[in-house]
Amino acid sequence: LVVSLAFSAFNPLYAQMPKVTLSKPFDEPESGATRLLLLKDGSTLYFHFTVKNGIEVTCFNEKHQKKATTTLSGKIWEDRDMKSSELKGIYEINGEAVIFLQQVIKHKPFLFRIIVNPKTGKLVNEALVGELPKYGPLAGYAVVFGGVKELDFYVEKDPESDYYAIAQFNTFASNKDERIHIVHYSPDHKEINSAFYESPKGAYKYLDYQGMYVHGDEFVFIATYAYNTRRSGGKDSRIIISQLLKNTTKFKHNVLKYTAGFSRVSTGVQYDAANKSLRMLNITSMAGLQTPARVKHRNSKFVMWLSFIDPVKLEVMHNNVLEESYVNEYAQQKLHFKNDYTGMPQDFIINPDGTATIMMEELNQGEQRSRSGSYFTTEMDNIGIAKINALGEEIGGYAVAKSQETNGYHGYFQSYQRDRGAWNFRVRGLIGANVNMAPFFSFEYLNTSHAEYVIFNDYEVNIRNQDESYRNKKEMHFVSETSTVCFRRLDNKMEKFFLYGDPGNKKVHRYSILEATTHSRDQKERVTIMLEKQDAH
Repeated sequence: LVVSLAFSAFNPLYAQMPKVTLSKPFDEPESGATRLLLLKDGSTLYFHFTVKNGIEVTCFNEKHQKKATTTLSGKIWEDRDMKSSELKGIYEINGEAVIFLQQVIKHKPFLFRIIVNPKTGKLVNEALVGELPKYGPLAGYAVVFGGVKELDFYVEKDPESDYYAIAQFNTFASNKDERIHIVHYSPDHKEINSAFYESPKGAYKYLDYQGMYVHGDEFVFIATYAYNTRRSGGKDSRIIISQLLKNTTKFKHNVLKYTAGFSRVSTGVQYDAANKSLRMLNITSMAGLQTPARVKHRNSKFVMWLSFIDPVKLEVMHNNVLEESYVNEYAQQKLHFKNDYTGMPQDFIINPDGTATIMMEELNQGEQRSRSGSYFTTEMDNIGIAKINALGEEIGGYAVAKSQETNGYHGYFQSYQRDRGAWNFRVRGLIGANVNMAPFFSFEYLNTSHAEYVIFNDYEVNIRNQDESYRNKKEMHFVSETSTVCFRRLDNKMEKFFLYGDPGNKKVHRYSILEATTHSRDQKERVTIMLEKQDAH
């Protein structure tokens, strides 16, 4: 098995095929988790979070040549228990690579900031930047059976500067006004401001973190889901958007009336550089919505709601329910759907012209039973790409047929969370088999100035089949038998090809660790880990 970094240039100068450059091969990361960081100067850092040997760092220059390799060991964090860690983000800040690593040590959650020299890979500094109370003896019961969320940290960096913020989420705090704590940092990692997030006028007992945006040194924006039960003041729920200004310790709030009845909420927040505004995309259950007009949506269980927000004035300019009408029409005409397309967001981006692209996937989670016990699997099926204009109106969309099944329970906004550090840590089972192959599944989407690209791993028989219909796709289970396929859409025309070259009659499979993929801000440069496997004759 040959493993390399694959650098892909999606440039109109290379006509239809992206130009792919491979690094020299290196050992396969069979376990743990991998991440790549593409720096502003064109160099790349490869991080391998091992199971028990810390973090292996490899530095590649702008010509994709390996220049340095080192291993980071923790003095204040546990480098021999990485499988129970959570990555909360890797960013380039102040010219250095900064890792935010969450660990639970002796039942107590900690957040560590690890700063790495981008030229040598060596440790510059490590610091404890957050800690939460120790889990009590009944905490596990409350999480599993009581619906209480785990203690957690969130990190968000300003997309236009190196300022960032850390949110601490203490779900077990008895005082509702001490459940969320925000700390605002400068590029040199100095604390600018910090404050607890108070429930507006004490109206809501329960507050869930949903998303955050950092506006330089001026303020931090946060979205929360606030609700009461019948026992805690009357059943009610809302989305609240809030702002913490510099030199203040009190949040300014806006309780969004149109979100009355939201439940089972998932949220993404993205910055619109063209209009200096925010887009907030909510997924909410259809049940209990208290809207004046009947909500129509293809998915009978959930609905997508897109809000356009002025983060400075803390005002919603307009909001829309998304119906996936263009995606649904394409799926029925081209993919031969008989029923409606029911995919929900995995991610969304704001394009340079102020339009938005929402990347959706049809998911079906199920429990499988065997003599040795039960386990979850997730079908990751057809892709939907929806285009939204600056007024929140759907202006286009299309679908791509895909059929995959992997182990584990995987939900929506997976790619969105992956960009913020979420990983699937891979460990080997009792018989040596890897029990988590999710990093190879789902898909990625790129929108350059000249074309759109949809990329995923698939069987060769599916790639060579030119029929767009979903009905004749062989369901993908075994990653090592796949190749990475690239769909290119330009001028409403779709074509597909093997991203790393057509193997022809050779029994060669070249596929990607999609979870490790990164790209430049303009999405014209993509870096991932490519594995090449040649079948035995």
